[in-house]
Amino acid sequence: MAGLDPWERDMALMQQGTTALFSNDFTTAERAFQTGMHASPGLRDNRGAFALQYAFVSVIKGIASLADDQLAECLERLWQADALASEAAAWTGKDVMRGVITLMGGVIQCLQHSFAKGVWNICSSWKWLRHLQTDALNFEGRESAVVRSAALFALAVFKLLISVLPPSMMTAATWISGMAGNREEALGMLDSCWREDGMLAPWAGLVWAAYQLDSKTFLGEVQSEADFSQCCEIFEWAQKQFPNSIFFAGLEADMAAIRHDLPRAEELCQGMEPHIGELRALEWVLNYKKGLYALAALDWQRAATCFQESLQVYIDVGRRSMVPFTAVYSSLAYMVAGSQDQADRMFELVGEYQRMDKSNWGRQDRWAFKVYDRYCNGTMGQNSPLLDLAECMVMRSRCTVWMTDDTAEEFSQLLKDAAQDDGLQIARSCFCCADIAQDHDHLDLALGYAEKGLGLGCGDVQDGMVPMLHFVYGLVQHRLHRNLIAQHHFSLAGSFGSDHAMAKPLSFRLVSLNARVNSALEQQEVHVLSVSAGYKQSLVAKINHGTEVCWEWGLDAGNDVGFTATFQPAGSEAVEIQPPENRTAEQGPGFGNFSSPADGTVTLEWDNSFSYLRSKTVRVRVTPETKFHLVDI
Repeated sequence: MAGLDPWERDMALMQQGTTALFSNDFTTAERAFQTGMHASPGLRDNRGAFALQYAFVSVIKGIASLADDQLAECLERLWQADALASEAAAWTGKDVMRGVITLMGGVIQCLQHSFAKGVWNICSSWKWLRHLQTDALNFEGRESAVVRSAALFALAVFKLLISVLPPSMMTAATWISGMAGNREEALGMLDSCWREDGMLAPWAGLVWAAYQLDSKTFLGEVQSEADFSQCCEIFEWAQKQFPNSIFFAGLEADMAAIRHDLPRAEELCQGMEPHIGELRALEWVLNYKKGLYALAALDWQRAATCFQESLQVYIDVGRRSMVPFTAVYSSLAYMVAGSQDQADRMFELVGEYQRMDKSNWGRQDRWAFKVYDRYCNGTMGQNSPLLDLAECMVMRSRCTVWMTDDTAEEFSQLLKDAAQDDGLQIARSCFCCADIAQDHDHLDLALGYAEKGLGLGCGDVQDGMVPMLHFVYGLVQHRLHRNLIAQHHFSLAGSFGSDHAMAKPLSFRLVSLNARVNSALEQQEVHVLSVSAGYKQSLVAKINHGTEVCWEWGLDAGNDVGFTATFQPAGSEAVEIQPPENRTAEQGPGFGNFSSPADGTVTLEWDNSFSYLRSKTVRVRVTPETKFHLVDI
């Protein structure tokens, strides 16, 4: 790079390292970034930027090669990067770099389960990032493409992280930083960063696609054709820029699975195998993914074999974490396939690891030990390998989303057959079938399963079935735009605390869904009725033939009120379209819908005539919103 001025030299080195990183050549990437760290700085000191990339490569390489203490080493290198960045003369790029370093340091601390320090540093990064929306995004000069690219990426990651924090942490983060998370704005910034093709475009494209494909799948959000189209655009771009990149190929495999093309997903995984090299953890990931694809195809024997091959990778390098977790997946799949001897060997392996002298087992492995104990002790009633595996598929891996409609129907029938006459097992079957049905857009069927499960009234706090049934019932109601009802059932799902078996996978999804429900409620018109003691109030609308009318309404805690809905065709007597009922707040919101067979008038009536002293406040959402007007009775 002789003859280049320091800035051109640094940018050439940065491009070399980035291209090598996303082309699976981690050693070359690490060498390029390390060279930049020790180069003599020019007018703009970029040593901190190189140190940041060097830290990222170290953690990727460390995790992927199953090296020990990779997160601690990455954090140490991040603080080294911050020290180098702090030595630079004052300019906008310095603020960008120190903000990104502090932000990423907080993320690493969260991954180390140091949540207080991690969230504090994520929020503290705002003191560097807060000026970027004006200074960095509008920076002028030859450095503008690099500065703007880094600013867009940093701001997007910050907003995205704040938006997915649990409510208590989100409140603290908003208070510390003075800024609320905005997921849509964050995704828009990532999109701009990628399309502008600046220095951090590969990272922006990768994070954008990962959110659309992996995060949305886990959270139960539905991907649109526009989402898939842009993911394809990103993958085509990545193939030209970084041929055979394992990062983008892995996400492309996930997209194929989401679109129910499991053979293509496995083909993409197989295409990644020649590029793994010494990165043994990627071998674990590929075998694990193949196991999930096999589960989605109901190929139990192949799934069990893939999981067994996956855990062997960790055993071969002397790593204990994730072996019990993967062994339970393998054992359950072997049992469902009828290979009991192989299943027993996998469970024996879980027992061996449980007896090891290790106190810091991760959440997944602790779950595996609980399953092992339950099968050994025969607790929680009659064990069902199929239902246990189904719950993993529905809540942990979400691979039921990848099933075709025919496969989903076949799997649901297997689950119903497995439940037999045991109340708890029927409730578990209902939950799994409800979630599978809503994943495949059979919303009425999903409601039926959830209502049946809740109606059984069985289960306790520990098994987690009641909160999960409330969750899936609320999710379906949200998708049907009955957000008051969804809000009520999400509240019930969260009221069971954090001690039950499904608490961890449930809590993160509730954060996202509650935010979506609250946002939807804010955008809908609300009729607030104050029904005086001894009186009634009605909402009345004249509608035309074929009009679909929907309503939902709720009460303040401790209140009750009567309700009825009628339709009066033009020139005829009124008929009931929803029979009279007396509803309490504890029963949750009421709802209904009606498709008009003729022109006429719909009347929704709330009756507080039985109350002598207390007025009742009713919050009502109706569609079509503009047609209804209030009538006092």
